[in-house]
Amino acid sequence: MSSKSEALSLKWQKYSQIMNYFDPHEIISSLVMPLIDTTKRTREYIVEISLDEAPVPVVRRLSVPSNLYVGHFVYVLVYAMGWDGYHLTELTQGNTLWRSTKEKAMDAESGLGYEELYPGMKVRNSFRATVSQLLKKVGDECSLTYDMGDSWHHTVRLVEIRRYEDAQVRFSNIGVELLSGEGACPSDDCGGVSGYEDILRIIQDPEDSNYEHFRSLLGEGFDPAYFDFRAIRRRLYDYERTIGEVLHGFYER
Repeated sequence: MSSKSEALSLKWQKYSQIMNYFDPHEIISSLVMPLIDTTKRTREYIVEISLDEAPVPVVRRLSVPSNLYVGHFVYVLVYAMGWDGYHLTELTQGNTLWRSTKEKAMDAESGLGYEELYPGMKVRNSFRATVSQLLKKVGDECSLTYDMGDSWHHTVRLVEIRRYEDAQVRFSNIGVELLSGEGACPSDDCGGVSGYEDILRIIQDPEDSNYEHFRSLLGEGFDPAYFDFRAIRRRLYDYERTIGEVLHGFYER
């Protein structure tokens, strides 16, 4: 074998070793957590989330597996409400704040310690615990804040615990299911509860100078009391499906 061939052979061996070491599935799994912790027993949790101080009630009732990671639970709640999901979100319970590793890294970039950012709060990793560790018994609650500017506050409550049928767990994909709801979600960046109240008042008054602007923004025929069940269910399905597809390598180059 020529020296050139030997060099190419060694180069290929080295490349193969690198590719075997950096398993793309391992890399993806390290960046994207599965939806559930399969090492924990699964129960069906019926949870309800409501928008605090909303001028028109906005409520969602969901079925979620008890072993769903808290980090995913946060986004399930955000998308179930109808928010766009691009703002910062905080989940708290008493003096405990749940943050993902990425969110912790973002906090660290501020140059401040957690004692300064969240005085008196204990910070836990949201992808190292499941919903069953957050909401342990019927009646337990936690708080979700979406968009630190508009400050949309929500109350999340565990209303019922059920047992999945054995066949359901064994042969079906146990995931998140939208059960019911009421009210349309306010639009992102509308100024919080007070801003939303102003918008609802304006769209009832054709003489207001901002009437056309907000009618166009919300869409003709917008009804704050209307709940689009199919649209919200589709959002939740898309979130679950995307996580699964990424973990199965559908988007590998």
